[in-house]
Amino acid sequence: MAVDSMDDSVVSSEVPQTESLNGNFSEPFCAQPQVIQHEEISVGSLCEFDPNSCDPHSNSAAIPDISQTEIPLGGNPRSDFSSGIMFQENTAFGGFMSGLTNITGIGSGCMDWLDIQLLDSPVDPGLARKDNPLNSVPTPCSPYCRVGGSCGGALSCLSSSNDAAFGHSEISENSTTRTHTLGPAPQQWPFDKSRDQVPRTYQLPPLREVLQTNLTADHDGTRDISQCLINLFLESHFPDLAMLQDCTILPAVHLVQRSIICFFSEFDSILPMIHRPSWSLPSCPTVLIASMACIGAMFLNDENAMDRSRTLSMISARMIFWLGDSDSNKYHDITYLIACCLHQIYSLGSGNWQMYQDADRSRGILVGSLRGMGLLHSRLSVEMTTSECQPSIGADLADVQKEWSQWINQEQEKRVTWSCFEYDCSLCTLTGRRGAIDLSELPSRLPCTEALWDAPTAMAWRALGSHSSPTSFGASVDVVLRNIMAGRPIPSDISLSSWAKRLCGQIIGRLLWDLKQLDTLSLCGWLGRPPLLSAQNQAKVSLLQGFDSLALTIDCPFSTKELIDYKYARSQFVPSSVDSTNHHYFYSLSITRLIIHYCHLYSAEDFMELVVFIVRVVTTSRRAQAETSLAAAKQQLEAKFAGDPRRTRRLVWHAVQITAVASEYLVSAPCEILRIFMGCIFLMTFAKYGRTSLHKSSHDRPGPPVRLDDLAVNDNQKNLIMDWIQHGGQASIAGLEDIYSDELASHVSHLAQSLLARIQYWGLSQKFVKILQMFQQIMD
Repeated sequence: MAVDSMDDSVVSSEVPQTESLNGNFSEPFCAQPQVIQHEEISVGSLCEFDPNSCDPHSNSAAIPDISQTEIPLGGNPRSDFSSGIMFQENTAFGGFMSGLTNITGIGSGCMDWLDIQLLDSPVDPGLARKDNPLNSVPTPCSPYCRVGGSCGGALSCLSSSNDAAFGHSEISENSTTRTHTLGPAPQQWPFDKSRDQVPRTYQLPPLREVLQTNLTADHDGTRDISQCLINLFLESHFPDLAMLQDCTILPAVHLVQRSIICFFSEFDSILPMIHRPSWSLPSCPTVLIASMACIGAMFLNDENAMDRSRTLSMISARMIFWLGDSDSNKYHDITYLIACCLHQIYSLGSGNWQMYQDADRSRGILVGSLRGMGLLHSRLSVEMTTSECQPSIGADLADVQKEWSQWINQEQEKRVTWSCFEYDCSLCTLTGRRGAIDLSELPSRLPCTEALWDAPTAMAWRALGSHSSPTSFGASVDVVLRNIMAGRPIPSDISLSSWAKRLCGQIIGRLLWDLKQLDTLSLCGWLGRPPLLSAQNQAKVSLLQGFDSLALTIDCPFSTKELIDYKYARSQFVPSSVDSTNHHYFYSLSITRLIIHYCHLYSAEDFMELVVFIVRVVTTSRRAQAETSLAAAKQQLEAKFAGDPRRTRRLVWHAVQITAVASEYLVSAPCEILRIFMGCIFLMTFAKYGRTSLHKSSHDRPGPPVRLDDLAVNDNQKNLIMDWIQHGGQASIAGLEDIYSDELASHVSHLAQSLLARIQYWGLSQKFVKILQMFQQIMD
């Protein structure tokens, strides 16, 4: 039964057992390799490999000399800078695998950084596991409550997970009852399609009871504001302040308003799902307002901002689960799915182990709902790509307004789907687990340009649309990726937003991640098969070259507006003095660069496996036998740094670029925290185990030091960096004139901690700061 309003009445919900989706919403969903499978592109076309770029039959210890080897991409010439700096040589997997199999604890590069437990460090109760895993992990929530037991389990779904995070106890099972059970339990669809569905009815408690059960005051005594917030969010929509009669909720109203302003100014540009010109508080469902406000409250300058944010998060989580269990139609409501996505992102970055577990489980509901709406679906190769809705020429104002509203709804659904894909990529990166969304399910078109999305009125939208390329409403993913992977410039008639370029980077990064999973050490050991050296290396080389092409599109803006934004971001970007369009461009510019450099670093499995293993052992392991494995890993890492200086310097450059991009403008998103952390721990391990071997040959080359963290790279700087990678020499970064000095590790650690401290409202950043502090102490 659909819920028309969220009042204090008891809600009755009829749930056909044959439609139970609990079994369908567990992750991961994808059992097949994630590839793009539709008419215009395939894995073969994405991973085309020129035999001249690398010899798959070469000795495993041999590394091609870039100074003597041409690396063509799609038959087109490449710049020396792209080929020499960005491109990473063929990795010698054979020797790497045979050596690491003797080290206990190294199997695959999948490290769940959200689940890591630190060694001998003060444990935040919010981060710690409970002693009893049955009590610490709540029952997985599904769009429908299980009807085979009492409804107390359903109610615990609404409350227990968040209560565990915020100190609230579980709601008693006596607060809900199952009303009746009709007939024998039918088999699950599709095995018994012909039998009549027999609904089972249960009763949910009123929303007020769910929200205020065991409500406790935080250390600042904000129970009053919490009660005001509960009263405010009991309604389905925000009250009209002009007609507001209950003045007791005014403090909550003002808090939410300020939080929403911070959400739009600090976070919305990262994932622009909400259409700001047509959005308003009174028209927005309160479940979405709560999710927006819990993120926005983190950015408030108030002393108790984090307490308010946690309170709003608790309210948001309970509203999401209550609404979903009381009305299954919510899972086809795009505003409800936006609320789910935003709250899961908040949970992912909270640093709270219990909330992270909730986000991991709830991802299945989010992805399943998008599939149920048809926004995620596998496309057949024979399908024709559909065109985007565009304004009619000569239509009157009413017709244009109708077309604009229709287009906003379609574009928002597309943007929500792409945003959920990026969230899925973030969870994949942070946990090392396979993504739930298959690449073949993604929309066939990218998001529209920022100018169209930010058009303030229907007439402005029509005017912009009539003078823009049809691809401004959404370029074809196939066409764009084909040009990128072939090393060709994107045609001038294709308009790409900065977010669209970032999404292309996410797709290539996901393909690289899938390639790594195809050849994990554990799988090869179980099956007794050799690594897929030739095919995997060829595909990886092609994908990394695709990143190079994508980087060139960022360095060469295609429009005057992007050129202005690009130069403005380089020289004098100040967050408080730019408009929303500049925010859109710069956020995507920074994230795309981080993705590119991180993927180059991540693809060097033979280095990064050892780096991650060392950090994991020295900061988390209590096993006495780990010392032997740790010594072996250190010895192998030292040998790799010394045995391949060119590749080492290239990886150092990528890691330094990660810190440079973050220092220029730090994007407040959970996944960027890990990318900064990974770049810094690579530099710290290089300082400990690789600096000495490269230092010996560096001082033999005359000339001033090369600035490795310079983002404004001109032709002369490109040549200097290429020469340094190939031959070595003096190099510097901001605040350190010689990267071979003894202060490199401490300098990088302090830089990383200062960066992460700027976004400490994400609890995840505090967790990584603790790891860096422990790692630095052990290294010193």
